[in-house]
Amino acid sequence: TVEHGCWPGDLRCQHAGKNYNNSFWQRWYFQCSQGFEPGKPIFAYIGGESPMPDLPDGAWYAFGERLDACMFALEHRYYGESQLVTSFTAENMVYLSAHHG
Repeated sequence: TVEHGCWPGDLRCQHAGKNYNNSFWQRWYFQCSQGFEPGKPIFAYIGGESPMPDLPDGAWYAFGERLDACMFALEHRYYGESQLVTSFTAENMVYLSAHHG
């Protein structure tokens, strides 16, 4: 069973600067294989530049299943449900950079 949700709106948009207290909700997914136990691997998947409507499949997921891993996926901010802003103006794109990622 895949668990999913959004972290509460207390994730910081940035960690320094004039707007460091701005926050947002971020979507995540989590699944542990039935055979998972301490000492087994934990796989992390960081979403790319598209929405993540479910736990992504592919090689990472196949290996996770095969190795009885826990799998954790995090949606990239600015995509899908992980929105920092309500409109995509130039002013609101200030956090869409490698520096703030």
